[in-house]
Amino acid sequence: MEILWDNIKRLLLGILHTMGLMILGILAFTTSIYLHETNIGPRELVGNLMTEHVLRTASIVGETDNITISISKFCNTLPVPEQAECVVRQTEYNYKEHEGLKMPDEFNKDGGVCRDISIYYASIFKNMGWNIYYNLNTPNHVFIEITKHYNNNTDIRCTIDGLAYDCTEY
Repeated sequence: MEILWDNIKRLLLGILHTMGLMILGILAFTTSIYLHETNIGPRELVGNLMTEHVLRTASIVGETDNITISISKFCNTLPVPEQAECVVRQTEYNYKEHEGLKMPDEFNKDGGVCRDISIYYASIFKNMGWNIYYNLNTPNHVFIEITKHYNNNTDIRCTIDGLAYDCTEY
């Protein structure tokens, strides 16, 4: 019985080892494709993944800030194609360099940099049901891209960088 159990353990470990190698191979392959398409190195990729995680976490916390709730309630009453313009028009961007992150209420009061306005926008658009993507492909800069599906067959994608925005329906 003990020999059978040892064989089962060896078999399971072999399967887990093989699956682990397959997963690592898939990750390496997809990472190499991503690195090739974006022309960034592995160090930048890891940094971007960490930065995106921090920005996403901050925007989740910012969803309950007063300014986030106020703007999202107001702009969400408009037709979807007009919502991005509404949010940008409600925004004052007082550029001020600083260390760390500012939540939406802090950004609205004190100003900030691209990471702060990206958190601000992400918090608002998340409250309005948009999908949020952080674009970190430009060194030392971040902006958001948002998408939303509406009217059963229409999608809209917007790029919002500071006070500039561009939306396309498809």
